[in-house]
Amino acid sequence: MALDLDPLSVQMNYQVGAIYFFDRQYDRAIEQLRATSELDPFFAPSHQLLAATYAQKGMRHEAMAEIEKSSELAQNDPRSKVLRGVLCAMTGNLVEARKLLDQLKLESTPPNFLFAYPFAAIHALLGEADEAFACLDIARHGHVVGLAYVAIAQELESIHDDPRFRELLLSMGFPPAELEISSLTNR
Repeated sequence: MALDLDPLSVQMNYQVGAIYFFDRQYDRAIEQLRATSELDPFFAPSHQLLAATYAQKGMRHEAMAEIEKSSELAQNDPRSKVLRGVLCAMTGNLVEARKLLDQLKLESTPPNFLFAYPFAAIHALLGEADEAFACLDIARHGHVVGLAYVAIAQELESIHDDPRFRELLLSMGFPPAELEISSLTNR
């Protein structure tokens, strides 16, 4: 409805793309996020989410091209670097993902709240569940905003079956009746 009221709103177009992404409607997300980028080619978040969408579809080259655009727009800030690490892990470039993770951990100062969530994603994608949960715990204690998506984040699916994941969701206040993770992520 908001998009109908203001079809030129970059933020609303982006939010619709995000809804499609989290609902795993990747083709629709790509279409919406491309339209968002046409409205404002300098809006880095649309390039970032478009990169993640391409990665989910296995479109590695397109994903990396979009994260390059995003990095340029954000002047290669640390957030862009950590997103590059997540995308490298998502697209199977595990050596580069590990390199970026190690580099960013050295550059981050404790308690690392800012990057704890994406660090958890990289660890999960690398198959390092213990490290992923340690980072998620840091993120939880730091009240990191990204945790709002923890139950549906595709990059954390490898740890959903671990009992610690359910415990994490309970500790964050998710109602036990709504913790059927498979219903949240498998469509």
